[in-house]
Amino acid sequence: MSYGLLVRAVPRSFLPLGFLARVPYAITPLGSLLLIQGATGSYSFAGIAVGAQSLSTAAGGVAIGSLVSRFGARRVGVTAAVACALTTALLILTAAAHSTTGMLLTAIAVGFTQPQVGPLVRVHWAALLDRDTATAFSYETAADEAAFIVGPVLVGLLTAVPALVPGANPLTASAVLLVGAAVPFATMYVERPRVAGPRRREFRPAVGVLVVGSIAMGAIFGTIQTAVTADQGSVPAGILYAGLAVGSTVAGICYAWLPKTFSPRARYLVFCAALGVAMAVLLICAWGGAVLVGIVLAGCAIAPFMISQVTLAETVSTRNGFVFTIALLSAGGPVGSAAGQALTGYVLDTGGERVAWALPVLWALLALASGVAAFVLFRQGASRPAVE
Repeated sequence: MSYGLLVRAVPRSFLPLGFLARVPYAITPLGSLLLIQGATGSYSFAGIAVGAQSLSTAAGGVAIGSLVSRFGARRVGVTAAVACALTTALLILTAAAHSTTGMLLTAIAVGFTQPQVGPLVRVHWAALLDRDTATAFSYETAADEAAFIVGPVLVGLLTAVPALVPGANPLTASAVLLVGAAVPFATMYVERPRVAGPRRREFRPAVGVLVVGSIAMGAIFGTIQTAVTADQGSVPAGILYAGLAVGSTVAGICYAWLPKTFSPRARYLVFCAALGVAMAVLLICAWGGAVLVGIVLAGCAIAPFMISQVTLAETVSTRNGFVFTIALLSAGGPVGSAAGQALTGYVLDTGGERVAWALPVLWALLALASGVAAFVLFRQGASRPAVE
């Protein structure tokens, strides 16, 4: 399927709304960090609160996946978006009141109620297009990466604008986008009728090897995000990290042009290996003082890895089980990110910056192990199980 056909397959407002609906997810971590730090004066407490928020986002993703399987994506998506807007407003109010307990609890609530636009829109495409999802998944991954370029930029611009509650502008914008974009976007999800069948067959435990890949990718994100803060070069940390999304966005768009004869499990294995090569290139560039070049090049392996992973998951999951499967894949990212951030912070304090830049290579090896295991477990030509 071409991108032109993809655009014509949905209402005109679908793609623009979908992009705006995912921007709050990109704003929330940094916006929460700045708001809480401004209210408490403590980077330590703000870091703990945002770390708890990240883990809560993972737990919420699994919960939303289970709820969607029972109640449908539209109802759950609308409810989650409204709840997230309300909890975001409560976080701002608790910051205004300088309540540390309130900020911690509401930060966790904001994470748990994230409407999971990225996973749910992929479920939408799987329902709308059945198995011809490569182009749709390519676009969605590119849109995800573009949102993570726009989100931090918005945080920087809005933080500079005076506000009644210092640092509240980014999260205020997030709440507005949740109501104005995420809610109407959720009403556009295609609902695929549940197919009757034994519940025990809806999730294949072997998909757990793909979750390992998600954890590894999340850890790469968390490691690079932390490592760039210690870089002593002339390029700001935010620009360095955005370079990762730039490379990934370009590669994600190009992914749709891969031949259909390139099977999902072969793609996943190849791009797991490519991820390892990319992280090695990043290490060499970082040690050579060309961190930005290394990050952009490393980003080129990220979108193909993520798209091939979701495509393989969609191929080997039951129709009813894909919702829960993609929820688990999405949950692995925040868990890995938290682990990567914690380990990198420790390594920076004890081993220095050069050692920290070697960590993405180790996480990429974990992803490669996931790719090899998936290649073995999911036989050539495997398709969705007969029992749906």
